[in-house]
Amino acid sequence: MIRLLLLALLFTGCGKLNFDPQKTGQAEFSPSSISGLQLWLRADQGVSSSGASVSSWADSISGTVNFAQPAGVSPPVLNLSNSSFGGRPTVTFSTSTPGGIKHLDAGSVSMPFLCDGTYSIFAILKPNMGTSTSTRWYLNFGSPGTTLMRANLLYTSTNPTGHGFGYNLTNSLNLSKPIHDFNSIALPRFPSVVTSVGVSYSGASPATLFQDGTSVSANSGTPLNYAGTCPSVTAQLGLMTDVNGTFTESMDLAEILIYDWSLGASEINALGCYARNKYGILNYSGTCN
Repeated sequence: MIRLLLLALLFTGCGKLNFDPQKTGQAEFSPSSISGLQLWLRADQGVSSSGASVSSWADSISGTVNFAQPAGVSPPVLNLSNSSFGGRPTVTFSTSTPGGIKHLDAGSVSMPFLCDGTYSIFAILKPNMGTSTSTRWYLNFGSPGTTLMRANLLYTSTNPTGHGFGYNLTNSLNLSKPIHDFNSIALPRFPSVVTSVGVSYSGASPATLFQDGTSVSANSGTPLNYAGTCPSVTAQLGLMTDVNGTFTESMDLAEILIYDWSLGASEINALGCYARNKYGILNYSGTCN
């Protein structure tokens, strides 16, 4: 089941947007004005640090999901004013050796909508990769040996050269609802460019991948059926490697948002315009005021 400073795509589906950011004379748009926001990690709120070393990052919606520094793991780095993001804060996750991977973990996370197979994920980030073609996943819900939902990125040296973004919903958990098994990659972007990217998934239908206001077809497999209950799982944030080795790659992360339904075109564009306006993104292709 797959369910991430320039994105927003055209999607189909009923709208749940409570505020139109295109209208003038109203308050600044907030992603929380779209119903169903279940997780919102934002670098300008909820980050605890000692100097630049990040010890934890709490969800801004309920505060109950808290990603903390695991024992023996180097901490991510807080940048209070990242010039690439319009001077806004970001958290940098990076790789060095397996023992030096900088990431955060959250235990016993319950998100039933991930098992239902209907949700949307949106992220604002900047990958700093240029030599590896291996996948680096930055958000994972699962447990050892299993995956409930995973978002990843990679760098490809093939034409066109750049970064790819994927959502891998391969699932080996015992679930109660039908899911799709697919792994899709958005259009490559040049290295070190801030982008907004995400996926909107409505259960039995193929997912729609979107990036910087452009939709990307998602490869979808056959629906898979599981029997059982939706378990609580652990979650990892910013784990920039899935293999052993020595790496020198990093990712600047500003925000991750997860909704419990498949967002439509209006909502997707609103989030893209929000990312563009807040972080000064110049390449967003949607229509914004």
